[in-house]
Amino acid sequence: MMSLDDRLHDLFESSGPDVDELRGDLRQVRARVRQRSLRRRAAFGAVAAAVVAGGAFLLLDGDIGDDVRTDAPPATEPESTTTASPTTETTGSAGAPGTTGTSTSSTSTSSTTTSSTTSTTAPPGPSMRNIDLGEATHPNACPGYDDSRSAALRGGVASLPVSDGVTHEVRLEAVGYGDADGDGDEDAVIMLKCIFLGADSDNSGLVRAYRATAGGGFEQIGNQHLFEYPEEPNGATSASGLSVTLDLDLYDADDGLCCPSTGARQTWRFDGTNFVLTNSTPISPPGAG
Repeated sequence: MMSLDDRLHDLFESSGPDVDELRGDLRQVRARVRQRSLRRRAAFGAVAAAVVAGGAFLLLDGDIGDDVRTDAPPATEPESTTTASPTTETTGSAGAPGTTGTSTSSTSTSSTTTSSTTSTTAPPGPSMRNIDLGEATHPNACPGYDDSRSAALRGGVASLPVSDGVTHEVRLEAVGYGDADGDGDEDAVIMLKCIFLGADSDNSGLVRAYRATAGGGFEQIGNQHLFEYPEEPNGATSASGLSVTLDLDLYDADDGLCCPSTGARQTWRFDGTNFVLTNSTPISPPGAG
């Protein structure tokens, strides 16, 4: 590319007679060109300096960004607090009535809020099923023979000696369970037979209702003594719920002690206060002959 001096030189050589004038003009042109060149260089330098300064400022600002407000306390994240509530799980085996069961407990921690619920249901009271009536003592077990003694049964049987060669033998014939008084706890109805053993034998019996008491005892809440001559319990006996069913020998006035003329199968139900005859069906005398 042709420089400015080369172009001016060519113009000078082809200028003709006004050489001095052209030389003067040439000097002015060169001076102006140099001034413009210096101005351009100065402008370029200023722009470059500004660019460099701006970049440095940006770099410096980027580095300083992490150190802004160095006097402020460091930010901390809020701590989350969990309230732990212990939960106890109990496993074990219940013992038989009259024995103490063992249990083991394990405790685990739960982060959830535990709400306690109070039960308003009363715990069950004592039950007659927890009392072995075949191993219990029954008061006034032989009223048909004017024997007011209590009978301490063992294996469902007890002997009450009367005199030489005479004994009253008490037997637990049947037991049924039900809620007799409406308190939500089971009661018991029983049939007790008392057998007169001597030169001859004779039977009497009664039906009775019991209620359990605290401490493993029981009390009488109903009693019916009906079964003695001329009607004797001399056959099968059973109990279901609050009812007792038994077979009886029935004697007419002219019947000998060996030979009842009729029989009956009767059902007696305890209504919470009294025993009520709910059924009586004629049958052959169970003790005839």
